[in-house]
Amino acid sequence: MFREVGYLYGGTRAPAMRPSTPRTLYRGAVPEYRDGLAWTTAPGDARFYGARYDGGAANVYAIDAEPDWMLARVPAGPFSPGGEYIVDVPESA
Repeated sequence: MFREVGYLYGGTRAPAMRPSTPRTLYRGAVPEYRDGLAWTTAPGDARFYGARYDGGAANVYAIDAEPDWMLARVPAGPFSPGGEYIVDVPESA
């Protein structure tokens, strides 16, 4: 869907707002959900979301996301102070 629609920012088409350089992004998750779409620029947000998993088995994963992997940006809000990027991370990354 994202590839067809193009880059979104806050739910609106905004191809000019796609980052032009790689961004370091973080995701807090248990290993089986490591490859999800939602990533943040804030390591603290990733730790917060990772802490939701029982037993403390969550890790914080980091990637240097290439611009063409980024599908959308969700601006910062009360539930994600650092905002989120929706990222299609290739299996090879």
